[in-house]
Amino acid sequence: MAIYKLGELFDISSGSTPSTKDEKYWNGNLNWYTPIDIKNNTHTDRMICDDFHKSIPKETVIMSSRAPIGYVGMTKSESWHSQGVKGFVNKSNDKIENKYFYYWLILNSKTFEKFSVGSTFSEISKTQLEKLFIEIPSIQEQQKIIDIIEQKNELFLKFPNTIRIDTFEHIKNDLKNLIDIIEPVENLLKQINNLRNKLLIFILNLPFNDKKEKIFHFLEPIKNKPKHIKQISAKVLSNQGTISNLENIDTYKTNNFFTPKGSFVFCSIRTYLKKWGLVPYSVDSNGTLFQFSIKNNITSLISFLMNNDSWEKFNLLSSGTKMPVIKKESFLNVELPLKTIEIHKIDQILISFNQLELKTNLLKEKLIQLLLK
Repeated sequence: MAIYKLGELFDISSGSTPSTKDEKYWNGNLNWYTPIDIKNNTHTDRMICDDFHKSIPKETVIMSSRAPIGYVGMTKSESWHSQGVKGFVNKSNDKIENKYFYYWLILNSKTFEKFSVGSTFSEISKTQLEKLFIEIPSIQEQQKIIDIIEQKNELFLKFPNTIRIDTFEHIKNDLKNLIDIIEPVENLLKQINNLRNKLLIFILNLPFNDKKEKIFHFLEPIKNKPKHIKQISAKVLSNQGTISNLENIDTYKTNNFFTPKGSFVFCSIRTYLKKWGLVPYSVDSNGTLFQFSIKNNITSLISFLMNNDSWEKFNLLSSGTKMPVIKKESFLNVELPLKTIEIHKIDQILISFNQLELKTNLLKEKLIQLLLK
């Protein structure tokens, strides 16, 4: 093992933004990265020109250094980046592999926040990064570590806090634990999602009859005082009716309403995100969610919510620029076509899926905590 300062191994670039008023710098062939692009594993649609005379090579490790600190990526070609990103151009290929540093940074970048400064938003500077230490194995062992990670790259990226990459033995043992303990749970979650998706596709493909009903035929508005129990908000909803987890008590201090198990919730803001859910356990719902009891079979309603055209209707009924909102009355008065077949207790079936997924996620969290110990 050897210890170096990052500044000894890398030329660290601070980034810059070409003038948006000068078109000669834009519409070129160099990718340009911002923090959000690293998070999304992409680059901005805007390309800059070679005339800007600044770039970093292909396969350079990059990291967001503000807003927030810690998104990690690697350039796919010669590129440049904004001031919110730092590039680590390797000047010591005989000491450190770029891919090894990429994985090391994923494990350690969040610890950089304690070295950050700034009042409006925290940022870590090039000077601060150059002074940070890294302990690395030999170049040969780094390659062995890279090889074993890439066999299970998805698992590594999903649970990096359970893994050590300082030695080949550590990474081998830690990945084995993930494979033996966590991977079966991950596979179970995939099976749950696959079964639910097949059911939703089956519902979507059921034939229609010639009748229509408004949404208020299926749902009855409810509004109860909060009980200060686990909460849900739009953050945990999806476009398939799932509820990924329950949020902590008093995550949202005000504007919450008790929502009994079995209720239907619909996100009233930014309807283009297509968020709705069937509540698997009694919770307090954030006020951005409409809450309803179910009064008739919702097979047709679920089919309607699985159709993109339906959400266009909701979008058109929403008002507001920064945060479009649909009124509850407008939502309930939307008319939808009926299916010829109704699946008996379809709401209870989907709620059971949500319960199973939540319990499996809880098991996974407990197993991860076991590995961390």
